[in-house]
Amino acid sequence: MFVIVILLIFAKFYNLMKYTKNIPYFALLLIAVAFFSCNDCNHKAIEEVDAHSEIYRFDSSFYGLNNPKRLVEGLKKIEEVDSNFYRLYLDKIYSINRTHPDFDQNIFRHINSAQNQEIRKRIIQEMGDFSLIRKELNILSRYYKLRYPKRIFPKINTCYSGFAGFNAWIYNDSNILVDLDMYLGSDFEAYPQFYPQFKYAYYTKDYLVQNVGRELVRREFVLFEKDKPNNMLAMMLIEAAKIYELSRLMPCREEYKLFEYSKEQWEWALKEEKNIWQYLIKEELLFESEYKKYRPLIGEAPSSIRSGVADGAPPRIAIFAGYQILKKYMEEKGEENSFNLLHKFSPEEILKKAKYKP
Repeated sequence: MFVIVILLIFAKFYNLMKYTKNIPYFALLLIAVAFFSCNDCNHKAIEEVDAHSEIYRFDSSFYGLNNPKRLVEGLKKIEEVDSNFYRLYLDKIYSINRTHPDFDQNIFRHINSAQNQEIRKRIIQEMGDFSLIRKELNILSRYYKLRYPKRIFPKINTCYSGFAGFNAWIYNDSNILVDLDMYLGSDFEAYPQFYPQFKYAYYTKDYLVQNVGRELVRREFVLFEKDKPNNMLAMMLIEAAKIYELSRLMPCREEYKLFEYSKEQWEWALKEEKNIWQYLIKEELLFESEYKKYRPLIGEAPSSIRSGVADGAPPRIAIFAGYQILKKYMEEKGEENSFNLLHKFSPEEILKKAKYKP
């Protein structure tokens, strides 16, 4: 693959030479290098960062117990590995009574139910031996340590929740639950029974690591979530800052995926950026404090549907605008942690300092 990329670069370079004889050779070489650099994510920023992700495949161990004679022994081994998660899973997620006299039979029926065994097959089909996901999680852990050096990357416990929709959930300071039955592919036949299409379109393995990163970022912003934002501008910037921080943890991730947009939706938003901003100003929405009035522009939905918004608008266009404001601020003032930025300045000050005028 590397050789092919090099050949393509030289082909582009050769064509440039034919039509740009007056441009110095060195300038053309810089163009070629820039072309290659922009398309090669080599993670140089984390080369010296020592971090990794600890992953416990609870799902494999638990739902692999298909021999009733070895059930008790197998459960005991699983509990020894992580007794807190074992109890959390049985007591809270599935409400299985561990003291019931028929516990062994009940848990065996649960493990070997048609639904859970079908999920197990699908996970193996979709994710294989989990090696690629492990690699991506290790990369995420290193960016996380680089960005938040005082934080410890949590241990990851994989499980099924019966389509409860956890995706990824930090349930204490050092552990995160990853709900694998939320990553079975947008064509998985069970999803339409539980979720609208605009949501399960992103229930694919491609979003697993992103959701872990999103949950890590959400933890950093929990203080902002406790104090309800005063107006839409504050909400725009808080939600946009979460996506901005996620982009710093996953610098090779396409922006449209960070937003859970399709490419077409992202291109629409970029094309209509000026009109989006003008609409927010014209309708005097930036300082609107009544959530229900701006919810259609900021909440989960198939699209942003509100009087005056053009057809085809993707969801959360107000957050898209907030993201563009933050990016403009970073360009004007230099790179800064957006979490600290929100602590230092009011939303109005950030908007003013960003000089955002699309």
